Amino acid sequence: MSDVLEQESAPAPKQRKPPRSPDTLTRVGAERLCEKLDAFWHAEGFTAVRHWVELASSARGDVFVIRSNLINGKPPR
Repeated sequence: MSDVLEQESAPAPKQRKPPRSPDTLTRVGAERLCEKLDAFWHAEGFTAVRHWVELASSARGDVFVIRSNLINGKPPR
């Protein structure tokens, strides 16, 4: 009988929250990602690579997107 009471009084396991995705749709988040992308490419020796933020309207409202001068995912020559 005491085993049953102990089981009932044991706390329920905590629900795990899904991991939060980084904020990349706001201007601040997109600019932060641009800085990280520029830092990566510049550290690899490709100083001509550039990224910038542009406003794009969608059905959900305004979002900010990142553009770059990469050509097919590769740095310009």
